[in-house]
Amino acid sequence: MTRKTQFSLLLGLGFFVVMWAAINTSNSTMPVVNHITPTEAHALIESGNTLILDVREKDAYDKGHLPNAISVPIGKLDERMAEFEAQKTEEIIVYCNEGSKRGLRATAMLNNAGYPGAKNLSGGIEAWRKALYLTLTK
Repeated sequence: MTRKTQFSLLLGLGFFVVMWAAINTSNSTMPVVNHITPTEAHALIESGNTLILDVREKDAYDKGHLPNAISVPIGKLDERMAEFEAQKTEEIIVYCNEGSKRGLRATAMLNNAGYPGAKNLSGGIEAWRKALYLTLTK
């Protein structure tokens, strides 16, 4: 192997390490939370007593929501959290429209307040609809 080839390999490896570090040490402000897929959520809902929190605004909730979901707009979550104290150690499904902002924030808020079973519905209610679990309640 020539010195030129060795240099090229080292340069390429160095570039790879720098790119990997940049990707894996982002300063993202999005919280790290557990997620649940629509299929997993559907099975959990069918199995029994699962707390389901819709953190969208009330008008969105009124247009359609998951069965047995409770409307808790994210702006009111802090003040209403004590209502769910009995389910603190249970599984909780949290969702918004697309699962990328409000759902993540609300799930992180619950996790940080001692609700370890709170999980964000991946893709939110839109993913629920696309997964053909179209049973929305009005």
